Amino acid sequence: MEVEADPPRLDEALLGWVNSFDLAAPVQSWNDLGDGRILWKILRDIDPEYFTGSLPEPDEGAKENWIPKWQNLKHINRMVTTYLHDECGSLLEVTKHMSPDLKAIAINGSAEQSVKLLKTVLLAAMTSSKSNERMTRMVIQLGPTCSKSIAAAIAQMQELDGRLAAIKARHGSSSEIDVPVEPDHQPTPQAVSSERDPELEREEKLIQAYTLINQLEREQAEAFVEIEEIRKENAALQDELTGSKYELEHSGRKSVDNQALEQLKIQSDKDRDYISELESDLANSKAVIENQERQLERHKPDYETKQKLLDDLQLLKAERDELLKKSKVNENLRKKLQALQDQEKANQELRQDLQAAREQIQVLEPFRERCASLQKANAESVETITNGEQEIFDQKTARRRVEHDLKITIQKWEAAKDMQLRDRETINELEEKIREIESGRRASVEALGNLGDELDSEDEADEISKANGANVDDGDLTLLKQKLDAFQLRNAKLEEQYLDMFQDKLGLETAMNDLENTEGARGSHPFLEQRKKLHTTQHALDELKSVYFRTDRDLAEMKQRLLALESQSSERKAQYLDEANEFEALTASYATLQQHAESLKADLEEKTSLLRHALLNCKALQMEADDVRRSNEYKIILAQLEAIKADVVDQEIIPKTAAALTEKVEEGRRMIKTATKRAEDQTALISELQQKFDQAAKHSAPANENTSHQRALQNLRKENDLMTTAWYTLTTRLQSNSISLQRRPETPRTLIGRQRMAVGAAAVVSLLLALLWHLLFHLGWDVH
Repeated sequence: MEVEADPPRLDEALLGWVNSFDLAAPVQSWNDLGDGRILWKILRDIDPEYFTGSLPEPDEGAKENWIPKWQNLKHINRMVTTYLHDECGSLLEVTKHMSPDLKAIAINGSAEQSVKLLKTVLLAAMTSSKSNERMTRMVIQLGPTCSKSIAAAIAQMQELDGRLAAIKARHGSSSEIDVPVEPDHQPTPQAVSSERDPELEREEKLIQAYTLINQLEREQAEAFVEIEEIRKENAALQDELTGSKYELEHSGRKSVDNQALEQLKIQSDKDRDYISELESDLANSKAVIENQERQLERHKPDYETKQKLLDDLQLLKAERDELLKKSKVNENLRKKLQALQDQEKANQELRQDLQAAREQIQVLEPFRERCASLQKANAESVETITNGEQEIFDQKTARRRVEHDLKITIQKWEAAKDMQLRDRETINELEEKIREIESGRRASVEALGNLGDELDSEDEADEISKANGANVDDGDLTLLKQKLDAFQLRNAKLEEQYLDMFQDKLGLETAMNDLENTEGARGSHPFLEQRKKLHTTQHALDELKSVYFRTDRDLAEMKQRLLALESQSSERKAQYLDEANEFEALTASYATLQQHAESLKADLEEKTSLLRHALLNCKALQMEADDVRRSNEYKIILAQLEAIKADVVDQEIIPKTAAALTEKVEEGRRMIKTATKRAEDQTALISELQQKFDQAAKHSAPANENTSHQRALQNLRKENDLMTTAWYTLTTRLQSNSISLQRRPETPRTLIGRQRMAVGAAAVVSLLLALLWHLLFHLGWDVH
């Protein structure tokens, strides 16, 4: 049957349609479609679920070889034909006759054959249910000329398909070769896919022959190059040999080294042998190449017949695949029927199980009600337990408050008792003085006999009392002056001490600010962190002091109230006796607490002595070798981490953590070295300034200025020592055996557990604050 000519400018329209896709580079000529990669991208865009995987030859290296391109085009043509038969179900007859020459496309990019292949791809895109609407919009966007050409081509293919279908209906069978299918031995898809194509094997052998020919050509070229080099070397050796012979013939000198000449001859003979071997290898290579070329010429005439047979084989395979898919559909239907029958049986069994379950539910209904009542009772019990725990906690809190109030009351009672005792002693002294005065008056009255003597004695007594009063006034004034002088001297000393401490504080603040400015860019400095903690601790101490002063003021007010009540409470002495007994019991408990506090104080003093010993031996650690110190620190940290090895899931964390801690310690030690070096520089500068100062002091320097400069030098030395000891303290605490890593404890779930955790944390914080205060006190810091 004659095929009608294509619509005008169809090739331009198809190229425009191809370029409308999202491609890496636009298609300029038909040769760009020869390798099949662009067509495969278009098919992936049309239906990505069907066109999966990659091409048989995805490598772009062999662009000059047409066989990989041909393999890709055959794969694309087969996939498109199968897609039109299976997925689209339209234009089945025309696709059987649209068989482009794929070899011509692969070799020279034939425009006519490329148009045929593109028409097949366009037909798949326009008839696919997944890309029909999108492709229609893309064709319309190409313009009226291109869209008309593409529409005319599609209409032409539809008309041709109708005519082919009518011819097939008249004759009852197609012009194609029918494929005999044996029902008992129908091949499975796995068997079809596992068959090997002899044509592909032959092509593979041809490719290997081409590869071998290219390799032999490369070896031949290399052999030619080596032969040329050897010839050049041989010519040079020949020239040297001729020159040596000429020298032997004409110079007449017999002192020539014959051994060197023999070596040159031997080398020349070896080169000649090597050249002959290379020439023989070259001849063999040429023979192999000629043999391969003859085989290639012998295989070339069979290509056309094999191509036709391959095309027929492809059509047969397509029909076979169609029949296999139909048989697969029938098998799927049979399986679905079997599955429905099994489902019906399963439904019947489920109905029986449902009936049995309902009967069991009726039996278990009383148990469910009982479980609900038990759950309700359990919830009430849990609530009761929670309330009990809350009441216990409230009682303990109230008990602590009562104990605290009792301690405060005892202290107030002790103060009142002391004041009462002092008042009683004062009253007894005054009563004794009154008795002495009364006894003196009685004696004077008895001694005087008459009124005149009494008047004279009274005048004398007045004079004596005035003299005694004057003497007493003079003694009190002298005593007050002495006390005033002592207080002034003490005030001067306190002012001097305050100025010294204030100057030390200013020096330390300037040094800390400089350290903060220099270390601000590199991150947080540990010493600065300690300083911040010190400030926060000092702030907390100030607040505690304010609370203490308020409490002291309240205590003084209570003392005044007790003194006011003491005058009105003489009848309450019996109650005071009872309170005295209670006070004795409380004193006994206080003695036990005092003993416990003394034991804690002894432990604290022991730790302080250990810390002082470590501070005194700080230079011994610095004089140790770096490698030895680093290995010892790593062993200590690794041993501490091995102690918690059972709690760690990942065993590789232990050496990594040990190495990280060792690096941190070494980094801190390097910073200490830099600080020590800086301190040494400052010490050298101080010594230089001291020398200059001593020289200047010999000429004209008052004593006050000398003392002020010495004081500044002492402050600088003190600052350097404090920095060194603080850094050493940090490093020794990191190396201490008391520092260990542990897993984070779980949060308690009960209210009592949470309260215990809070109380324990507060105790730990208070203990740490006390240790920090004690450490700073021993280091010489002004903690107030």
